[in-house]
Amino acid sequence: MERRTRWNFGCEAVNVLFMGIFLGIINPFIMPLAVRLGATPLQIWLLTAGPFIGNALAPVWARLSFSSRKLRWVVIPNAVWRAGLGAIGFFKSPAALTGIHLGAHVVVAAANPAYGSLVQKVFPPHLRGRLMGYIRLLLAASMLPTTLVAGRLIDRFGVSVIYPVAGIFGLVASAAYAMTREPVDAPPPGGPLSSPGALQGLRLALSDPEFRRYLLAAILFHGGVLVASPLYPVYQVRQLGLTNEQISWLALAWNLAWLPSFALWGRVIDRKGARPVVLAAALFYLGMPLAYGLGGETFALIALGHMCQGVADAALDLGGWNVILAANPERVGAYTSASMLVTALRGALGPLLGSWMLGAAGFQPTFLAAAVLAAAGGAVWLQGLRRRV
Repeated sequence: MERRTRWNFGCEAVNVLFMGIFLGIINPFIMPLAVRLGATPLQIWLLTAGPFIGNALAPVWARLSFSSRKLRWVVIPNAVWRAGLGAIGFFKSPAALTGIHLGAHVVVAAANPAYGSLVQKVFPPHLRGRLMGYIRLLLAASMLPTTLVAGRLIDRFGVSVIYPVAGIFGLVASAAYAMTREPVDAPPPGGPLSSPGALQGLRLALSDPEFRRYLLAAILFHGGVLVASPLYPVYQVRQLGLTNEQISWLALAWNLAWLPSFALWGRVIDRKGARPVVLAAALFYLGMPLAYGLGGETFALIALGHMCQGVADAALDLGGWNVILAANPERVGAYTSASMLVTALRGALGPLLGSWMLGAAGFQPTFLAAAVLAAAGGAVWLQGLRRRV
């Protein structure tokens, strides 16, 4: 490993260790917090869809960051996002919580196209899958103990104390990543590549048949996840009456599965490529909606479902990124923005569909419908794999 690569891996490692503390405090409890504050169905939908709505601007962000140094586009939006979510602890209104959460995620979406291009530049291809796996492993290792302790601390001290502390850890993480040494590329033969317009970049990515199949499969299997996602915290709080500490145990189950999965999927990608990893994501995404749909109030079965979700999330995180990175190395930003735009659509429509189905059919039928969507996505991707054999 070259010295620059080793340094950049170290910066990313410190970043994710502190970010794991930030995420371990914020993510598992923000939806239950909103439910307890009396969030309306619209606010719950916005909280669920917020991380995806910002992605609708991905083609614009990709164009703006195309010819710029990528590092600043990664660091500044992430710092704003982390500070914003930490500030949620100062507010007791579900409307304020929803507004800050949505705004912070719109800002951080600007970092995603640049991050894809930056990862491609700072980690060589033969090490990229493994190093990204190790980075996610460190992130999970940091999140795991934090989440377990955070539930008790929130029950004791409240979010007004614990969330701002999380925001400080998030800003420290951004400062560490800002020390990354971004390579300066030499102009390619024939002059520098021009920046595609937002629609032109989208058309470029969507003209790739395999990438289109990936997007369709992800719409189905990850759409199934998003149909059920706004229902889980409502079910946990109103049907099961779980405390923050009990919710932290479910988050721990997710982390225990997510933690080793990144190392596993990173090695699979280095040896076999990203395609089988994406298929594994679709299959494991069946677990959580089936656990809630069939397990009812059995806590152990629900915890097993959260573990399946952890394995699937790790697989899609690494597998999806590597599908994008391998598709067209010269146009990573365009492919990333196309993926984010489609993610925004399913992220906005999936929770909305889930909320409608909850009112029309109830919890269990909606959970089972989400499992059917996940299975359909896996079938679409499997059909593409068979055609390549």
